[in-house]
Amino acid sequence: MEKISFLANHFVGLEATGGKMTISDEGVFFKTHQLNIQNHEVLIPFNSISKIEFCNTLKIVPNGMKLILKDGTIHQFVLWKRKKAKTEIESRM
Repeated sequence: MEKISFLANHFVGLEATGGKMTISDEGVFFKTHQLNIQNHEVLIPFNSISKIEFCNTLKIVPNGMKLILKDGTIHQFVLWKRKKAKTEIESRM
């Protein structure tokens, strides 16, 4: 399958760092852009994901998505095309 990318924010503590989420055959990859104070990369293999949930940011904005890993780790993202991202991830799991 081909890679698909989304502009996204990834929460690190209370800070939502901006960058790009890329879904490929390897898993879900997030890389921050250079405008952030905290720059990081994370690769989440599909076989480590237990559950995908939608969530609201600021408790009211329907643009959040959580990847809950088998070890209990939660990666929370903000992205506007969350339904498409969830479908893409589930189709590769």
